[in-house]
Amino acid sequence: MNKIAIIGTGYVGLVTGLGFAKLGHRIHFVDTDKAKISKLKKQELPFFEPGLIEILTDTEVSSRVTYSSSYTDELNEVDIVFVCVQTPEVDGGATNTSFLLDALASLFECTQEKTVICVKSTSPPGFIQELEKADIDTHHIVFNPEFLREGSALEDFFNPDRIVIGGSDKTSMDILRRLYSEFNSEIITTDSTTALLIKYLSNTYLPMRLSFVNEAFQLGDSLNADIPTLLNGIGADKRIGKDYFRPSPGWGGSCFPKDTKALEATIKETNLNSSLINSINRSNEEHISWFADRVISLSLENSMEKIVLYGSAFKENTDDLRSSPSIELYKIIQSKNYKVYIFDEFGHNIENSISDEESIDSSFVVIMYPVKDIETLITSLNLKGNKIYIPWDNKVI
Repeated sequence: MNKIAIIGTGYVGLVTGLGFAKLGHRIHFVDTDKAKISKLKKQELPFFEPGLIEILTDTEVSSRVTYSSSYTDELNEVDIVFVCVQTPEVDGGATNTSFLLDALASLFECTQEKTVICVKSTSPPGFIQELEKADIDTHHIVFNPEFLREGSALEDFFNPDRIVIGGSDKTSMDILRRLYSEFNSEIITTDSTTALLIKYLSNTYLPMRLSFVNEAFQLGDSLNADIPTLLNGIGADKRIGKDYFRPSPGWGGSCFPKDTKALEATIKETNLNSSLINSINRSNEEHISWFADRVISLSLENSMEKIVLYGSAFKENTDDLRSSPSIELYKIIQSKNYKVYIFDEFGHNIENSISDEESIDSSFVVIMYPVKDIETLITSLNLKGNKIYIPWDNKVI
């Protein structure tokens, strides 16, 4: 088994590291955020992800895991380093790679030449040139983009659709191939730029598909079509399929908005005119605005003065508020002087939030995403004089 270091303990870093620890590898986590490391040493997670706490607290797994808030000598003993630090958006949609550059520079000072340095952080296709400008040896860096979905990240880690490895050093890439050989998945090896583009274009195609569905939802609603039957009829075509084909109040999260904007910035640098890609974020923004008006109209039709957005996160099975449609909808509806609240099941400090389901009464309740035992929830809410709107079925109960 390998000794693996994980730089960064966000979603990607923790899921990757704990996943490999579960498979028997020794894992050393590094994060300069001392508060995060302190929580992890107490076996506390900094975020919610189904199934992750069970692995973190597993006695056998924890015996193979160590933590540090600095780049220590222990990194000199590892076989592989996965770099999973943040690459946030900056003004104009470009990607801030400074955290990644700093991490790589630190690693080259404390790891052996034979150590495989593997970048999982989402990086723009031009990142290779940035590394060269920073005098960082790109030959020994391998790129292994992640495709983990919040809410099902462990399932995606253990059962990936594909594994992409990009680089120019055959020895390093062969070591990663051997590491991933125990996974029942296609392994795609390519150059660094292609690997990075696979990630960005994948994370652009998916929101494009979601935006298409939401625009179909708008059109179908305006023509009084049966929305579930409409989309089922379209998705039944095997060339289209039914995955990622559910209408919603909008899409968000930590990846799709950021990565689509980053790709737009990359396209701008190439002087290409990619009209479709450049319209994806705008389509989502316009849909959220349309949906806000739709919710207000339905609440008035049902004689409800209060609106409750049931669910604060950007999707089901996560507590992540980043680019959450609930937050955006709340802002739009409130700006139109309607009473609106967010039911926050995770206890975040959100303006006008409700954390006690019992206090939801005489309201127009919008179920923002599928929840467990939804029929029981609907019955309970109806007993308190609420009207419930299910967007993907386009019906009020």
